[in-house]
Amino acid sequence: MGVDTATQAIKYAREHHGTSQVRFETIDKLRTEGSFDLAYCNGVFHHIPPTQRQAAGALLYRALAPGGRFALFENNRTWS
Repeated sequence: MGVDTATQAIKYAREHHGTSQVRFETIDKLRTEGSFDLAYCNGVFHHIPPTQRQAAGALLYRALAPGGRFALFENNRTWS
């Protein structure tokens, strides 16, 4: 599952990359607590306002299954 806040990006991803095994949803539709073995976040957190980053991390944590892993790759050098 790919998740984003940008509806146009989700629409594009669904049309070009969606399959019966790969789906894309907007973040407001992410209601799958405890169901992911892995959450991978690439180059996203620097776009989240600093005051909202803790809530974003908590959302990711809740989405992980027991023993699940969270991988963060942040390629931007300008963290606030």
